[in-house]
Amino acid sequence: MTKTLNCFTLALTAVSILPAQVSAQEAKSEAFSFPNVPPSSQRALQTSDSETNQSQQLAAPKKPDVSVLERIISTNPETIVIQTKHRDDLRSCWATEGEAMMIALYNCWPLLEGFQTYREAKEITRDHRRSRRALMRDKPEYLGSKEYEASLEAEYDDAIRSAKKIEALAGKREYPMQDMLLFLANLIQSSIAKKRDDYDTALASVDNSILLFETTKITEPDFANLEALQRERTRLLDRKAEASK
Repeated sequence: MTKTLNCFTLALTAVSILPAQVSAQEAKSEAFSFPNVPPSSQRALQTSDSETNQSQQLAAPKKPDVSVLERIISTNPETIVIQTKHRDDLRSCWATEGEAMMIALYNCWPLLEGFQTYREAKEITRDHRRSRRALMRDKPEYLGSKEYEASLEAEYDDAIRSAKKIEALAGKREYPMQDMLLFLANLIQSSIAKKRDDYDTALASVDNSILLFETTKITEPDFANLEALQRERTRLLDRKAEASK
């Protein structure tokens, strides 16, 4: 869901409530030999035929690497294949920060399966919206019709089913990065609940995320943003009170 993804991007780039921690986790992960190796986070300098442009590029300060959380969420998990014989290898699944999290995405089957399910949810939503746009081009009166509203409800139902599937895969929180998946599932459900003016369900999803952030083992900076969730909770309470008048 585009809206959900935007919310997650904001959450990733917000100030973290967790202190940045220095650990040997990344070094330990790199000491192992994993079947899948994620692409480097380094950004290559753009090449140019102009010597002047080349000099300017070389002299310019290097841009910081994209955060690992942004890299994870922007990676298409369908491009990652973990062979069946390697799916019982759970050594990478305990990642909590840094490059170890990317290694986990590429090598931990329980995590990859969850992110693939989230990708499927986005594609289902995309297909619903493309279908509505096509119908509106051919038949402008379709917008606002009963058929249009039925399509919206079908999209919402599919999104909720996807969120529940993610929860079924990640709900035991066996591995730290499953908290990312549960947060995404909560965002899906709170977003749909708001569209349906179901503020109790939306509040429950936000409360679930607050609990998630308070107890997460992920130590990567910028993941757990409690302040944003608390502001969202206040907004929902205000909207619920306004709707009840």
